[in-house]
Amino acid sequence: MRIAIICSRFPYPLERGDKLRLFHQLKVLSKHHEVFLYTVNDSLPSKADMAEVSQYCQKIVVLQSTWWQKLMGLCFALWKGWPFQSGLTYNHKFEKQLRQEFEEAGIDSVLCQLIRMAPYCRQLSQHKVLDYMDALGLGMEKRADLSSFPLRWLYRLEAGRVKRYEKALSVQFNALSVITSADAEALDLPVEHAPLEIVANGIDTTYFVISRQDEQAFDIGFVGNLGYLPNIGAVRFLINEIQPAFQKHAGYELKILLSGARPSAEVLSFSSDKVKVVSWVDDIRTSYWKMKILVAPIFYGTGQQNKILEAMACGIPVICSPDVALGVGAIHQQELWVAENVEQFVGAIQLLLSDSSLRQSLSEKARTFVEQRYSWEKNTSKLSNLLNTKDIV
Repeated sequence: MRIAIICSRFPYPLERGDKLRLFHQLKVLSKHHEVFLYTVNDSLPSKADMAEVSQYCQKIVVLQSTWWQKLMGLCFALWKGWPFQSGLTYNHKFEKQLRQEFEEAGIDSVLCQLIRMAPYCRQLSQHKVLDYMDALGLGMEKRADLSSFPLRWLYRLEAGRVKRYEKALSVQFNALSVITSADAEALDLPVEHAPLEIVANGIDTTYFVISRQDEQAFDIGFVGNLGYLPNIGAVRFLINEIQPAFQKHAGYELKILLSGARPSAEVLSFSSDKVKVVSWVDDIRTSYWKMKILVAPIFYGTGQQNKILEAMACGIPVICSPDVALGVGAIHQQELWVAENVEQFVGAIQLLLSDSSLRQSLSEKARTFVEQRYSWEKNTSKLSNLLNTKDIV
């Protein structure tokens, strides 16, 4: 079967050498379908990146964004009532090109990744699947809570537009997917028209492995895009709330590693003799391997946190907020540790740091959990079934 994938970012590479969800899905889908990839990118991918993705695609078409295209797209979004993010990636000529190419190539099914690319699918006659990934409207609301005026007003405005659009799109596609059941609940979509499937992320357990050689020089650490608001909020909580409370309770300061792309000025300001901020590493695994515990006090994020799966695959014990644990589906005190406030985070950190056998047990169970539950092959097969027109009634 021939499938076309429409996405808003070239699927290789992501920061630090790991890959996007779509790259792993491409590898699996290409085993069962002929894949045609269409993407809108701020810059053209390198020859090496194109070569990597070309192994799994019959054809790749990249539209390079321009400021003029974005401006025109925003105007179109205002006129149509779309979210602003959908306008930023929209190009009317590219939409016409896609329709023509799909007909000529005999495309059977179309996978649209994220609602921002949905305008390209509105006039397609093929079987269409929309991957929401996350409840983006809810995410925008949470981002507004972390922002100050005028960004708070802008995020709230976009949140309302996104939520309306998420609902409207549910009856325009033949099948739908989302990463977690929590996001499916938040979306609250009508299911009479199109089936909704939970298609979780996966983890490459041949790449993210337990290291027996690296010295764990840091008591705790946090990994992620350090310019992303929910992650900045987590780091702020870690440094301003957890660190002083731990020092008061335990009598010493924690050695903390903060590792991730594009650290904000606030995150950089936390750098000290006890807090190391690393903005770039060639291999993100080295950051995980240098910490005894990954601590993720994320209270404003949505979806599935890949950093949690990566840490667990590397055998690093995880302490996180309830929403993060829910997104992963792991059990408190079995595969990870859940904490809701400063006192619980401090207590869990002190317990795990003082009990190496408990850390080892948590490490082994976390690794087993990821191996058994987060296979790209297994999870992407659900997406493949949605794309298969014979399987949709």
